[in-house]
Amino acid sequence: MDYHPCQHIPTLLVAYVHHIRHLEGFVICSNDLGSSPDFAHNTIRGYKSSMHSLIRYMNGYDIELSKLDYRFIEGYYTYQRTVEKLKPNSAYKNIKHLYRVIKICMLNKWLTDNPFKDFPCKYKNPIRPYLTETEIQLINNHVFPTDKLIRVRDLFMVLVYTGLSYADISNLTTENIEIGVNSKEWIIINRHKTGERSAIPLLPVALEIFKKYGYKLPYYSNQKFNEYLKDIAKVCGISKKLTTHIGRHTFATTICLSHGVPIETVSKLLGHSSLVTTQIYAKVTDWKTANDMSFLM
Repeated sequence: MDYHPCQHIPTLLVAYVHHIRHLEGFVICSNDLGSSPDFAHNTIRGYKSSMHSLIRYMNGYDIELSKLDYRFIEGYYTYQRTVEKLKPNSAYKNIKHLYRVIKICMLNKWLTDNPFKDFPCKYKNPIRPYLTETEIQLINNHVFPTDKLIRVRDLFMVLVYTGLSYADISNLTTENIEIGVNSKEWIIINRHKTGERSAIPLLPVALEIFKKYGYKLPYYSNQKFNEYLKDIAKVCGISKKLTTHIGRHTFATTICLSHGVPIETVSKLLGHSSLVTTQIYAKVTDWKTANDMSFLM
């Protein structure tokens, strides 16, 4: 079903398409100018996924903005949780996108008020898994039987010791390696997701891996990378599900925060645009708690 924005007050799905095309326009413009897009492709893909969820809820029909009410949002949330079997946070993400579209409608004066303003739907920060120092060393020191697993391990260790995401590490070139203010090698990169600048001093483990591959890291698709990480976990006897995300979480928690790196610095290293985002990672390990409280013992 194709929805085309019009000059009159649009329906909900027309307003949704209007917003998505607006975001796509930023990406096209950025590509033409050779600059980082204001919105990542994943953001646009997320809005499209949410819109298709709405289409399924409405059985392929559309609805006039003036007919949106509390019952609509209540029914939509119930549909996501019961029919589509989504977890609360996944349902919330779809609703969050819907809220944004409604805000755009209000800014364009297609709506005078948010019909969903009284609906309680709060995102709960999920538990972010991360590796302990012992688990990091298990992976780092293990003698793997194949070159493939050695390369995957090395690439994963770069994530652990830089905090870069899979998308960022896939786009790294030698131009991203610069001499920093301390006369040592740094990674200077604009984050793929936010466009925020990250300046990351290369820690010894990561630097050694970069030198090993002549500063041109191995490449695997995200799907294959995560698939091979399962093999790494199995061989090393690690029960946690290894993913590219867990490498970034480990950098934030085990490498930085648990060693006393201020959260403001961690936020810059991760390329976050807001400290609130970094606070998701601000969990304190038991060892750090013990060390911090040792003077009371």
